[in-house]
Amino acid sequence: GVFRSTEGNLPTIFARISAHKKAIGSVLHTGMSRSHRGNPRASLRIEQLYGVPVLLSGLGAMILSKQEELLVEQHHKEVLQSLQKLHPRTPRAVVFFLAGSLPGTALLHLKQLGLFGMICRLPHSILHKHALNLFCSRTISPNSWFYQIREYCILYQLPHPYELLKTPLPKVKFKKLVKKRVIDYWEQILRTESLPLPSLNLFKPCFMSLTSTHPMWRTAGCSPTKVAMAVVQARMVSGRYRTEYLCRHWSKNKAGVCQLTENCNSSLENLPHILAFCPALQPTREKLMKFTLSYCEQVPYFTQLILKYLNPVNPMYCQFLIDCTSIDEIITTTQEYGESSFDHFFEITRTWCYSLHRDRLKILGRWNIL
Repeated sequence: GVFRSTEGNLPTIFARISAHKKAIGSVLHTGMSRSHRGNPRASLRIEQLYGVPVLLSGLGAMILSKQEELLVEQHHKEVLQSLQKLHPRTPRAVVFFLAGSLPGTALLHLKQLGLFGMICRLPHSILHKHALNLFCSRTISPNSWFYQIREYCILYQLPHPYELLKTPLPKVKFKKLVKKRVIDYWEQILRTESLPLPSLNLFKPCFMSLTSTHPMWRTAGCSPTKVAMAVVQARMVSGRYRTEYLCRHWSKNKAGVCQLTENCNSSLENLPHILAFCPALQPTREKLMKFTLSYCEQVPYFTQLILKYLNPVNPMYCQFLIDCTSIDEIITTTQEYGESSFDHFFEITRTWCYSLHRDRLKILGRWNIL
């Protein structure tokens, strides 16, 4: 039934989190562990189908406070973050958009609204009659489960619960309406959150969705090597790639300048510097350009476009390397030639990102410890 424990809901929530950890732990050997090179796309699918139902089991019928909802969301976010092998404290917008998953709070709301939809379609049930009486009264106690349902309907711009009770929608139509409104709301919220963060200047969530994993993961396929490359690329787009400029907050290099060569002592080491300007990595870029020209022989219809964006003078150079799916011309080309076009673009861009990352660490003498 619908209830609130007099001792609070934390024991139940912690029990669900513990059960969720055990459920995910039982399948980590399939390649989901951070030390494995399984594709995060497969891990995220397992989490969606096997993990989330365990985490949310029974929580939809409970009256949870905002703090309790945030506890569920934070745990869910950390799991998705770990499955994608991202660094700790990665902004939640990056975690959810790369994973193509709604936050834990939104998943919980969907479960609660789903239960309410079931009540709406059972006109002879006592819960249906109780809900009608509540919504006909002058006030509703904030401690009521139906009070929360009303708040969610307002939040997601759904019809008033009383209207849904009097004229219930068919199951499929109701679920589609609720899911659409919830997704639209959270996409807008997460996109707004990421805008003021300077570390996410190359992260473009307006081109991403919370319903499907990012092509970065899809195009890596089952290859452990490509997955390792994609992980580096994902960390770069997340704004948490360990550049000297980012590490200045806890390292001895408080100025955040490049340490690869003496010629860079006055240059801040950020992603544009690593990808385009650092002279110590110029030999790597020359090798990568030879690789690109060789690869383009297989896809001559993309050659001009690829070479256009691989020019460091092009203002979209870094954006192309880190996430080409947000470039209009790339999107148009993909619409013309099909989604498989992304396979070719990411084959080149993740090779560039990974090779520059690897050679940078080799120069710093840190490659063997990672």
